[in-house]
Amino acid sequence: MESPCLWLVSGIVLVWGVEMRLVNWVLYAVFTFHYIHRTLIYPFRLPVTSRNVPLSILFLAFVFNLINGFFLGHTMAFDLHLLTVQTSQWLFVLGMVIFTLGLIINWYADFILISLKKNNFNQYKIPYGFLFKWVSCPNHLGEIIEWSGFALMGLSWSTSAFAVWTAANLIPRSLAHHRWYQRQFENYPGNRKALIPGLL
Repeated sequence: MESPCLWLVSGIVLVWGVEMRLVNWVLYAVFTFHYIHRTLIYPFRLPVTSRNVPLSILFLAFVFNLINGFFLGHTMAFDLHLLTVQTSQWLFVLGMVIFTLGLIINWYADFILISLKKNNFNQYKIPYGFLFKWVSCPNHLGEIIEWSGFALMGLSWSTSAFAVWTAANLIPRSLAHHRWYQRQFENYPGNRKALIPGLL
């Protein structure tokens, strides 16, 4: 359901991005790096389960990623004004650092969750270690950080909108996951927040 962000962005960039600058290519590279993992590697690392996903969720996610992929591809291929002002150069570097930090948090938290599922296929366990010491959903936190950094790198309405939509999607999900953990486990750590250590 997230595959449109990979093939549509790549199609637009590779077909129409003939005058792209280096910064556009870097933006495309980090985006593609994330989505190759998300659509072609991550799903195959998950243990097979019998849980069904409602068709409506798959359809809405597919449509969102189709629209999002179109606008992001257009930004990368045609918005040649990226980094035209001197002050935006340090924002691009800062955004790259933030993106990388978010990617590491997201991937490592996912690694812990996947390991937990593989070792305890038929039952849920409380995740421990890493940022799970402070929050229930560090994987969501990492993804929000990641796309916030991407928004700084792109300095466009489409990259900013993507960061906002990511947060709008993952904040409620994190709160719901946190409440589920608290209901499911009587011994769930009371000091954990849902998403942001000590705050939310």
